[in-house]
Amino acid sequence: MSASLLISRRLSSTRPDGITVAGRAHGTSTAPRSFAQIGLAKAHIGVAIAPRPRVFQLYSVSEVLESATVSAPEKTVDGKKSGTVTIKVGKGGNVNSIAGKIAFSAREGKLSTVRCVGPQCINLAAKAIAISRSYLSSDGIDISCKPSYEDLGRSTDDKPLMGVSFQLTNEQGRAPAPAASEDVVEMYIRGDSKPQVVAGALAARIRENRPAVHLTAIGINAVRAAVLTLSKARQYLRKDRKDIRVLPEFIKVQKEDREVSALRFTVLAENVAPAPEVREGGERN
Repeated sequence: MSASLLISRRLSSTRPDGITVAGRAHGTSTAPRSFAQIGLAKAHIGVAIAPRPRVFQLYSVSEVLESATVSAPEKTVDGKKSGTVTIKVGKGGNVNSIAGKIAFSAREGKLSTVRCVGPQCINLAAKAIAISRSYLSSDGIDISCKPSYEDLGRSTDDKPLMGVSFQLTNEQGRAPAPAASEDVVEMYIRGDSKPQVVAGALAARIRENRPAVHLTAIGINAVRAAVLTLSKARQYLRKDRKDIRVLPEFIKVQKEDREVSALRFTVLAENVAPAPEVREGGERN
């Protein structure tokens, strides 16, 4: 029985990249071992350009850090394409590498979202954002973050995986954080602090239109409590049409008889524009 056999083979490395040769020959269903056996003079040969593969840039910052997702950018910032980059921080990640990826994205005009699960990863992410700010300072760039405790869209055993998402924003064109003064409120967070309680106090200070609030934390559990406090305070402020943006940085504090490093979150208030009213027919005011 005769059959029509389609042979598709990529050319050798001496041919141009991305070209595929397809030859059609008639014969038995047994495939010949070479083109010489099917008679190239009688074969109908077609040359087609293979589609270019899609290329994704990976942002691996440790052996256990998942690759980043890069969206297709449309707008430009200072002549550079803007887009969004999601960096997922894994347990045991290298904090300096994570900070480098954040800084690289900021220089490229991309808005990053840093996601993490668990106290250690939250601590790593917060420290990485603080370090990235120091990396960017030499370029005249600064960033802030808005932490949210939310479902990260992944699940184990059909259960939502809750974690923290830091939405990063470029501070260009915004007023700088005020210098320390008696109007700036200092709040110290411990590892056993209750986020919902501290968040209530933080939200109250924001409603008082304080220029800034400083949350200072020492240690993994304290940093986690501070981040969850910030997330909860954002929820409390929604009904007031207010939000906060946060600038983490390292400072030195005196603890007992020694000086130790601490992570300080400078909290700045901002107003949220009301959502436009929707009229009948779908029109907005």
